[in-house]
Amino acid sequence: MHRTAIITGSANGIGKAIASRLVRDGYSVCINDIRSKAADIDAVVAELNATPSSDGRPKAISIPADVTSGTSVEAMIRETVDKLGPLTLMVANAGIAQTKPLFSATGEDVDKVFSVNVKGVFNCYTRAAQQMIAQGDPETAAGLRVYKILGAASIGGFRASAPLGVYCASKFAVRGLT
Repeated sequence: MHRTAIITGSANGIGKAIASRLVRDGYSVCINDIRSKAADIDAVVAELNATPSSDGRPKAISIPADVTSGTSVEAMIRETVDKLGPLTLMVANAGIAQTKPLFSATGEDVDKVFSVNVKGVFNCYTRAAQQMIAQGDPETAAGLRVYKILGAASIGGFRASAPLGVYCASKFAVRGLT
């Protein structure tokens, strides 16, 4: 069975590592990040596609999109499915951190962090679930369902840190959504 994944925030760091591992495990992946990281996204895609796949499908495609926009997430999912096949895994990894004491944080700081870290995860979870439901029952491997939706919370979602108060609150929220 062919498996397709979207990994948000995968132009570098943990997201890139997740995408690399998934490709080694046989997935075709959508490398996603914000438009200002388009060159980084393209570099990851080129690296992952350096050796051709055995089935002729691309190992990776590039789709810059803003996870804070539900319509952008929907378009990213639609394009991924059109190019790679049915979505079987969504990894909502995109996130931002802000090192600032809580009393120094502004309402705009909270809005920015929560927009990416919580609303972005919400958009990915709900839009991916809608796509998977529309695709119907997945093929099964050893009787197990193969659709998966994952979110990245970090240690900040388990233990608060004084200089990362807003970030930690957003990662606690990711755990709640999950």
